[in-house]
Amino acid sequence: SHDGTKLAWSNMSTVQIAELKQGSWTVSHTLDLPKVSALAWSPCSSHLATWELYAIVNGQEPKPNLNIWNGKTGAQVRSLFQKKFQGWCPVWNQDETLCSRMVNNEIQFYSNNDFSKPANKLHIQKVTEFSMSTNARRSDKDRTHVVAYAPGAKGAPSFCKLFQYPNFEENQVLAHKSFFQADSVDMKWNSGGTCCLLLIQADVDKTGNSYYGKQQLHGINVKGDAFMISLSKEGPIYNASWNPAGKQFAVVYGAMPAKTSLFNEKGDQLFDFGTGHKNL
Repeated sequence: SHDGTKLAWSNMSTVQIAELKQGSWTVSHTLDLPKVSALAWSPCSSHLATWELYAIVNGQEPKPNLNIWNGKTGAQVRSLFQKKFQGWCPVWNQDETLCSRMVNNEIQFYSNNDFSKPANKLHIQKVTEFSMSTNARRSDKDRTHVVAYAPGAKGAPSFCKLFQYPNFEENQVLAHKSFFQADSVDMKWNSGGTCCLLLIQADVDKTGNSYYGKQQLHGINVKGDAFMISLSKEGPIYNASWNPAGKQFAVVYGAMPAKTSLFNEKGDQLFDFGTGHKNL
């Protein structure tokens, strides 16, 4: 778990939950889950999510394969269907006041770990990826923001839209970024939940310069700005990462030896660290 007081693992016959008490680990719960292949703790260790491969058995009704368990009692809280492994894990914010997951063409939000029904929904046609800012909501000034991505079709561009929870109407979009040559997007929020980096991946580089496709790096923020990060060396983008304060980020990019540069949250380069054989 995130606080280091709980440990969960699968031995392919059961899932074991152990707790750290007085300096030693003790198994507190055993869950009869022989097919679990992924599990994750919520940030405050209150819940455990488990996922197993979705399967259809002839003559039987399909069974939910995503389960959420109470980390203290070991009781099952909710069972859900999650066919794909990609994006299987529910996303909580730091204080667990919100939890989100994607289902078909909508993103569902649960409030204060009440999984009986979604508190809010964001519906976007053909949405394939999303990211919720995970900053805690300790006061009325703290806002949760969501970026949703939908791929382009029939010559139309792909796009990302940024919303403030729970204002999800089309006329309430805070920022919008569209782009061509995009097959997937890796979204990286800063710690304050005010700016999100969009690492855009195209599986095929139409220029033929790279076997591994082509990447672009964009930024989008709650002020309505959408901008492209200009990189001074051609080649792949290996990594982009925010500093803990969420005011600056570093990017490792370019043909080897790769270059590393530091940028502010507006996308302006602040410092050049030079080149080296690294990808992180």
